[in-house]
Amino acid sequence: MSRPSFGTWLKAKLKERGWSQGELARRAGFDRSVVSNWARDVNVPQRRSLAEIARAFELPDEEVERAAGYEPEAGESRPLSIEEAERMLSALRHETRQAVTYFQQLERGEVEVPVLGYASAGTVRWMASEQEFALVPLHFVEGVQSPAVVQVRGDCLRSLGIEDGMSLLIEREGEPRDGDVVVLSVGDDTLVKQVRIAEDGYELRETDGDQACYFVSFDADNVTVVGIAVEAFQIKRRRLRQ
Repeated sequence: MSRPSFGTWLKAKLKERGWSQGELARRAGFDRSVVSNWARDVNVPQRRSLAEIARAFELPDEEVERAAGYEPEAGESRPLSIEEAERMLSALRHETRQAVTYFQQLERGEVEVPVLGYASAGTVRWMASEQEFALVPLHFVEGVQSPAVVQVRGDCLRSLGIEDGMSLLIEREGEPRDGDVVVLSVGDDTLVKQVRIAEDGYELRETDGDQACYFVSFDADNVTVVGIAVEAFQIKRRRLRQ
């Protein structure tokens, strides 16, 4: 019995959870067009992306890798097709290049972290794809379980020492504390705000035209925390090719 394509598997998992492709893109940090290509079997994710999909679905990495054809099903024994062999060889070459790049970066004291998007006047615009990564000082990510980067466009956080053009390294695990700068979704908007913890949710720091500060309350049910800011810094950013 033939194995379903990755796109078929992906659409089935989305249907099980009642998620849209956009919801998976938001949870895993991908552009919606990238998820759409996977669902339509235009291409298959690399292992780095499969790990993010597994984290979003809360599934073992091995299950997602098998769905993408990187491992045979238990008990399955059949010769590889030419297309499968070429795909696996291409993936191996890609991972080898990534490994070499990774160790070169370690020698320079840097590591690649995925870029989620840009913060403009307090709102994140999700326009990075799975190929977008930032070179971040290695000591910044020590102890950070699931790092990502959001670039700041605008002066909404200037009073906190976060200037236009800087970037935020965020931790996508854990719960925010009073005073943390947090990337969070409120309705259809994804914001970068300083928060205070309230009894039933969060209070988000706003600034008026005179730079006076006040806080707006939101119920916890209406807020999804994407990540907690760990460092603000200037980065070197580049696009990696598959």
